[in-house]
Amino acid sequence: MLRDITIGQHFPGNSVVHRCDPRLKIIATIAYIIVLFMASNPLGIALSLALLALLYKVAQIPIKLIVKSLKPIVPPWCWGWPSPRGSSSCGNLRNDLPVRGLAALG
Repeated sequence: MLRDITIGQHFPGNSVVHRCDPRLKIIATIAYIIVLFMASNPLGIALSLALLALLYKVAQIPIKLIVKSLKPIVPPWCWGWPSPRGSSSCGNLRNDLPVRGLAALG
């Protein structure tokens, strides 16, 4: 199970991104997180995702590894498991999360 979690793991490579100074990558990651959380409209989020996709392309990370690394952070009911409300689709995640929290209390 733990070998399937790829968040934060290093993928060996020889791309421009791999050869960058680690300090630069840490600072760029922090800046990206700040910009992502400050994005107040769909255009800002779309541009952030486009930048992320570009960096994945430059780093030459295969799509299979990208999807594998996203799996743990997507709610289980988006992968076909029943949600707290009984549906098996993603639905309205903003409304599903409080229900999950209340279900844990009682």
